[in-house]
Amino acid sequence: MYLKKKTIGLILGGGKLTNALINNCKKKKIKICIIAIEDNYNLYKIKPDIKIRLDRLGSIFSYLKKKNICQVILLGSVKKKNIWSMRPNFITFFYLLKMFFLYKNRDGKLLDKVIKIFENKNINIIDPRSLLKNNICNNKYNNLIKFKKYLNIKTIKDYYNLAKKFGESDKGQAVIISDGKIVSREDHNGTDFLIRNFKLSKKYGFSCLVKIVKPKQDIRVDLPTIGPKTIKNLINAGINGIIVENKKTFIESPSLTFDLINKNNIFFYAL
Repeated sequence: MYLKKKTIGLILGGGKLTNALINNCKKKKIKICIIAIEDNYNLYKIKPDIKIRLDRLGSIFSYLKKKNICQVILLGSVKKKNIWSMRPNFITFFYLLKMFFLYKNRDGKLLDKVIKIFENKNINIIDPRSLLKNNICNNKYNNLIKFKKYLNIKTIKDYYNLAKKFGESDKGQAVIISDGKIVSREDHNGTDFLIRNFKLSKKYGFSCLVKIVKPKQDIRVDLPTIGPKTIKNLINAGINGIIVENKKTFIESPSLTFDLINKNNIFFYAL
């Protein structure tokens, strides 16, 4: 939980959730300092207090200290650069060395290391769900009743468990499942890439995107996120449905997302 009388540092990448977070903080009259990750932050109408390049990210701690900020929220997508193409300043280089062996593809362990660095500096990382309650998936929109010809609760749980098993590899949060088998897996390119590259050359049966929290993942950062873009990609790829985790998945533009789900007869289930 956040300290109400203290400034919250919002360390933001890309995506519409960042806009919702800023607006909610303003509605609650919470003092905020917006720290934008350059080349990722995309809220052109909201000027950040400071922009920091990825290869200068280590400098963030001196900035937080200067502003007397002891609590932060990390939110939004960040494109991970090739470590060899970066020209980090000394302090960022120091932190990169600490994370070097995790940087390539172990995103969960990398984030754990990042969290540890913040905590060692007595900076508390806040769960953004406390300020994004209207953007959390819940089961009130579950529409299984329309799709009982293809799925049942046991099938959904089996699909969920297959996705969790994949998540143990720490390579991604999402898989596409058809006829009880994983037919495509997320990698460092992300969920949109996974969906867009789903091949329909084989005749798959009823297919679902299953997007979950990785086992042992710290849920204060990098929670799974879906939105209108996700649903449009599913429609274009011919994927029939989506399964997510109840209360552990963010949803961008909820009304528009569920409008697309209903109009295009997409299966949705928050387990």
